[in-house]
Amino acid sequence: MNEYIYRNKQKIMKNLVQFNKNRYIFVKILLLIGILASLPLTGSDCDNGIIGSGTSGNLIGTWQLTSMTGYLQDICAGEVVTFDSNGTATLQCPNSNPITRNYTVSNNILSYTETGIQYNITNLSNTTLILEGRNVGRTLNYTRIPADKIVIDERTSVKSGKNSSE
Repeated sequence: MNEYIYRNKQKIMKNLVQFNKNRYIFVKILLLIGILASLPLTGSDCDNGIIGSGTSGNLIGTWQLTSMTGYLQDICAGEVVTFDSNGTATLQCPNSNPITRNYTVSNNILSYTETGIQYNITNLSNTTLILEGRNVGRTLNYTRIPADKIVIDERTSVKSGKNSSE
């Protein structure tokens, strides 16, 4: 009789060990499924990270064109563009009247609504903005102008060159 109890005890212990292994694997699988299921939710607000987030990827503010590359280099040197949080950009070439354009940003693509000009935002930091043309042959490099350094030029004259929304 003792041998029967001993064998059953061994079987019970073996089944218990197997149950614990299976439970451990089950918990790992559930955890993995939970992590994978949450991934689409973590990136769902990526469009808003560029507009008005207040972090290093904040497009809102005033930027000055510092250089331009590509085969279509027709933007006025020194263009200043201010992106407002309401989707309005104010663009001004030196010694010219400012113009306003509506813009949108989606999936790191800046689009000027009225003209259809689009740029990939390839670099956006607190100090640097690089726009690579999607439907124009130019890449534009901007430097952020701190709010205390912005100078509004009230003079007007004939514009030399286009702005980046055209």
